[in-house]
Amino acid sequence: MNRINPRRVLFVCERLPQYRLAFCAQLATVLNANHVDMTLVYGDAVKAIHQKSNDAGSLALGEFRRNRSIGVGDRRLVWQPCLDHARSVDLVVVEQKSRLLANYWLLLRQYHGGARVALWGHGRYLNQRRASRLGEAVKSITAKRPHWWFAYTEGTKNIVTSGGYPADRITVTQNAGDSSQLFNDLRRVSGPSARDINAELSLEDGPVGLFIGSLYPDKRIDFLGAVAAELESLEPSFRMVIAGEGPMREDVVNLTERQSNVRYAGRAVGIRKAALLKRASVLLLPGAVGLAVVDGFTAGVPTVTTAVCTHGPEVEYIDDGVNGVILRAQSEPAEYARAALGVAREGKALGVAARIAGQRITTEAMVTRFAEGIHQALLAPPIRQLA
Repeated sequence: MNRINPRRVLFVCERLPQYRLAFCAQLATVLNANHVDMTLVYGDAVKAIHQKSNDAGSLALGEFRRNRSIGVGDRRLVWQPCLDHARSVDLVVVEQKSRLLANYWLLLRQYHGGARVALWGHGRYLNQRRASRLGEAVKSITAKRPHWWFAYTEGTKNIVTSGGYPADRITVTQNAGDSSQLFNDLRRVSGPSARDINAELSLEDGPVGLFIGSLYPDKRIDFLGAVAAELESLEPSFRMVIAGEGPMREDVVNLTERQSNVRYAGRAVGIRKAALLKRASVLLLPGAVGLAVVDGFTAGVPTVTTAVCTHGPEVEYIDDGVNGVILRAQSEPAEYARAALGVAREGKALGVAARIAGQRITTEAMVTRFAEGIHQALLAPPIRQLA
């Protein structure tokens, strides 16, 4: 690349959650070292997403611009003020979300000499039960239009290519959270910090099943309550720890009052999250699986989940019977409890395989794939020239 005239990339995020900070910072550094200037613009979440996760972050290298949203029926459409930056770059990377209005303008401008556009996303809304028919129809059309695609996983790539998009213009990023920070925190967890967690949550010496993530219905928090009741009769020393924040927080607090084997740990980040993962025997994620499974892999903790329709693409990382367990969607709490207890007691091989997977699905690996994809996108001919 030319040192005097570096290529320019605009990276636009609707919101910037805490788990994306390391990725964005590292990507900017890697690109800059290869003579590509990256501008990051990020906004704020619509109310429903903010209530679900409440994990907004910020980066000095980025520029925060408040999003504007309007209600259309039961949906919110979002305008991201980023077009001024888009006029002076070679490539714009945007998230594949049908609610983001600026995406349509950017895709239109791409075909009239504007900056090339790359989409980054799932390919479709994977929870088909809640998917908007109109929104998914729009996604299927726009998914064929970008100059390049950044797919979360191999499954995402299959979704995009099934719609007719060329496979050689897709970079599979293997979506990860801030695995490098978690790995460092796990190394820093000492005997005293582990004893503090045990004392605070009265965990004693029995097995521990950990739920970690946002607290909302798709995570099947109510189902976890029924599982806790089953575990109490199967193994009185088993403790279930629920860590996270969200709209079902009070439900979890009430559960701890009904079930003596359940503990609520609040929001867990940094050393606290590492200490909980180090103490856990099994990760309990009966509902929507997302990046928490990667946290489990980093700590060598296998996951038990169910084959429900609400998962994120990261559920693909679980190899049933190898680094975790995937039960049928209709599994009863008793079946789930037996599986969780079995992993906690006899899951050493699963834990080893989980740790190996965690060494592969990392922030650094994702940054490398993304940076390589950006370079390929900058060198590729305009997509309108393709047959």
